[in-house]
Amino acid sequence: MRILITGITGFVGGHLAEALRAEGGHALAGVSRRGDWPADLAHLAGAVELHAAELADGPALDRVLAATRPEWVFHLAGYANTGKSFREPALCWAYNLDATRSFYDAVARSGLAPRVLFVSSGLVYGEPDEPGTPCDERTTLKPASPYAASKAAADLLGYQYSRTAGLDVVRVR
Repeated sequence: MRILITGITGFVGGHLAEALRAEGGHALAGVSRRGDWPADLAHLAGAVELHAAELADGPALDRVLAATRPEWVFHLAGYANTGKSFREPALCWAYNLDATRSFYDAVARSGLAPRVLFVSSGLVYGEPDEPGTPCDERTTLKPASPYAASKAAADLLGYQYSRTAGLDVVRVR
């Protein structure tokens, strides 16, 4: 299977690439802002195709999608610092919501039909509706930080694109 991982040079993206490589049978590609492997993932060079692109850069995404033609996308890229998001809310929203919208637009333009796994966060739930009860998909979203709010918005955006643009977006929290 042809798989594209956004945010591949991040903590989760690197582990996912290693696991998929070990499983075998996949053509792996990834997108990162800088386009170079960090030292702890340098062993993936040559085994996983790496593309440098900002997710907000539509033409760059068009080139990546045309080159990789993914059947499956793991969308892991984004802003992932809850505390810092209070000091950098605009950057947080840009990396989590705006970049996700740009990515979905590029997928819709591509004519491809990959399944997209969007990884959100349990922080979108905030405090549980009833203290001491676990959250599930029916729990009201009450994000309490710019990070959580931007992830909740990007999560809902995936739902919208699945309905209006026909994308196959699976959202996990």
